[in-house]
Amino acid sequence: MYLVRFDNGVVKGGRSENPAGRLGTLAATAARLGLRVTHTWTSPRLTNMRMRERELLGLLKSMGRRTPGGREYFLHVPFTLAKAQMETWLKPGRHYWGHDCRQCELQDVFGVSATVVLASQMLGWRGDFLVVTVDFDLPCGGCFQAKVEDGDVTYGRLVLDPGDQVNLEVERSRGSWIVWAVTSGGTLAPAPALTAK
Repeated sequence: MYLVRFDNGVVKGGRSENPAGRLGTLAATAARLGLRVTHTWTSPRLTNMRMRERELLGLLKSMGRRTPGGREYFLHVPFTLAKAQMETWLKPGRHYWGHDCRQCELQDVFGVSATVVLASQMLGWRGDFLVVTVDFDLPCGGCFQAKVEDGDVTYGRLVLDPGDQVNLEVERSRGSWIVWAVTSGGTLAPAPALTAK
């Protein structure tokens, strides 16, 4: 399996028996069109490639929209998140829902680094916690918005400001993104900061 991101923001996914050769062909074709490949990813050799390709293209479709260029080309897909999600799905010994274990609860949670663009927060209905939504920029040039479920953030002990470099544990859930943990970055407040920005 492979993923490619071009400098016009288009992401392509697919499968190949010779991924290095395929990526070289894609880079050469892009150059003839005045484009450049900015990011690539290839999986280890896999079995059941048709099923894996369907999973990959389904993921890309759920994250962005197809371009007129064909069924494997997508816009508005954050490359970093697509890559991390595929790597998580391909981990050996992946569990499935229905088993009562922590691994199953976190099967689709993965880590990424990002930069805070905008943090918006509202006081909860009891007035003692925050509902925090954050816009993030990714190293690949993509961006995404996520609801933050990290207790330190939602109770105001960790304040996220624009420009903060953060490490996140992220999950894709019903077409949106959830951040379960912010493991670094932000400013740790000595007491809950419950003033909405």
